[in-house]
Amino acid sequence: MHTQILCYTDSMKYSNSILRSSLLIIIIFTVAAVEGQTTTSSPYSRYGIGELSQQRFNINAGYGGAGIALRNDRFANIVNPASLTSFKLIAFEVGAKTSLYSTISSGQSTSGTNAYLNHLSLSMPITEKWGMSFGLLPFTSIGYDYSYFEQSATLGNIQYDYSGSGGLNEIYLANGYEVADGLSLGFKGSFVFGAVEEETKVYLLDQINAFNTSDRSRNNISDVKFDFGAQYYKNLNDEYTATVGLTYALGTKIGGSRTQLIRSFRGDPEVLERFLDTAKYVRNEKNNLELPSEIGIGISLEKKEKWLAEINYRNSDWTNIQSTGREDYADSQTLIGAIKLLPKKNAYADYLKLITYSFGARYSTTYLVVNGQQLNEVGINFGLTLPFKKSISSVTIGAEAMRRGKDADGLLREDFLNIQIGITFNDRWFIKRKYD
Repeated sequence: MHTQILCYTDSMKYSNSILRSSLLIIIIFTVAAVEGQTTTSSPYSRYGIGELSQQRFNINAGYGGAGIALRNDRFANIVNPASLTSFKLIAFEVGAKTSLYSTISSGQSTSGTNAYLNHLSLSMPITEKWGMSFGLLPFTSIGYDYSYFEQSATLGNIQYDYSGSGGLNEIYLANGYEVADGLSLGFKGSFVFGAVEEETKVYLLDQINAFNTSDRSRNNISDVKFDFGAQYYKNLNDEYTATVGLTYALGTKIGGSRTQLIRSFRGDPEVLERFLDTAKYVRNEKNNLELPSEIGIGISLEKKEKWLAEINYRNSDWTNIQSTGREDYADSQTLIGAIKLLPKKNAYADYLKLITYSFGARYSTTYLVVNGQQLNEVGINFGLTLPFKKSISSVTIGAEAMRRGKDADGLLREDFLNIQIGITFNDRWFIKRKYD
């Protein structure tokens, strides 16, 4: 005789411990995100809304950031929320990132390192046709500190010091629904929040007892944004599956408040400053951060337990967004080509055959036009997904070599080596089992 019972064994205890741990870590990371992390040290982050974070989960690491036409039953992929219908297991993810960078301008170079938490997420299948994911990840980042000098015929040598820090984070809830055989629709709602602090100081170096100027501001941002997705997949035969994906980000205005303080002071960069008069003080002035609409399309072809190839194209409509006045905006376009060498699911005797190998290449024209030139980015990627022995969980390592801008025509060149390490805990919850 067979009887069905709920499984409240060690597996259930393990699942509950993962849930408690994931919620605790999300709370801790939320506090850390509010306090702010140093995620970039790019002078270009002074312009526009800052440096847009590449929202890559573990499955996208080493894959060039592609994912519009990507489906997987164990890894979350919020590049396209429609992909969540492929989920078969609970997945708790955490990812950390280290960025080694160098900046070259007029033959002079600087270098450094930033390390930070990249994302946290908890994803699960609700029914056979409904998948859900929620979590926290960075949205934009600002971090710069540099000086600029100019010679004036009347004022002599002038030094400009620019500094800024902060950025925006995103708490999201995504859902994917299979509305017809092979066709899934997805929706992602996000609460975007954070703060940006910036300061510009002007020193009149050749003027005795000159009144220098400090312009300091803080922007607090908090509002919602929405993204949509669709995927259609079809088994061409027993070996091949083709998938087409579409994504659309709704253009919106994110509300916030701005505080600005402009003061005069005496002192030079080498001594203590003594503030004198306040020229302007604005407290909690309402302002908006404009985000453009974006459309993306992806196509993938998979050979079962052999390989998966994907091409993505994205276009962001920045030309309709008003700039901050420091730069101009242009439509941003991104083209990604990526491939995964897939594991053999039953090759337990040969661990190397259980590893997923990822490769990708990306070319982007960013939304920034500085000194009349649109900034470009190019990157190449490599990644490994290493399963734990005697477990369905895994660790993912992704690396990207990236270049932005050029050391010419009044611009600077930035080179990056970005390394992302993530852990994915998979499990089955509330399973009904049988016994004799």
